[in-house]
Amino acid sequence: MTKAELIELTLQKVQGGIVNADTSRAIRREDVNILLPAAINFAILQQYRLIQREEGVSEIPDSFLATYIETVAYDGDRELNFITLSKPILGMAKNRGIRSVSSLKGDTFVETTLTAKRHDSYYKGSTAQNITYYIEGNKIFIDNLPAVVDKVMVRAVQSANDLADDEQVPIPAEYMMNVIDILVNHFLGTRQIPADLTNNNNPNN
Repeated sequence: MTKAELIELTLQKVQGGIVNADTSRAIRREDVNILLPAAINFAILQQYRLIQREEGVSEIPDSFLATYIETVAYDGDRELNFITLSKPILGMAKNRGIRSVSSLKGDTFVETTLTAKRHDSYYKGSTAQNITYYIEGNKIFIDNLPAVVDKVMVRAVQSANDLADDEQVPIPAEYMMNVIDILVNHFLGTRQIPADLTNNNNPNN
């Protein structure tokens, strides 16, 4: 389902659920558009936490993951290869929004941090010879990447921020109604989207 289709379905349900026609007309497509990314991200996190509680699994479900092939560039100042993520990734604790970074053949790189990388460089630690990566904003820096590798594969949860109207919503079809219900309940005043998620996606805040 595209973003535009999800917005239209939400408007239909809101208009059908409000008795006062004047209030119904006051909710515009732009209102839904502003809150849609927060509702989608919230639905993903809800499902993740549910699975955590019920199954004790710390990883995001495979059905929420997308695969991206990104081109490797080189930062001469840092003397490191890096990729720039072509899509925004959902921010989660411990970078769980990114499942893996690997070669196109599936050889998985080792996640690290800039602090750990400096520590290993000083002490010649155990990760010194591994292909490692760390995340900075929308970039992933990669150390020890062979020169012949010009593309890498990222498995990650796409954030709903900056979706175009004709783009597919990055959430499994079976959870689409969850997103619509979250939005409808918000506009009907029965349940609010968490303020931190709303503020992160509202360009007017």
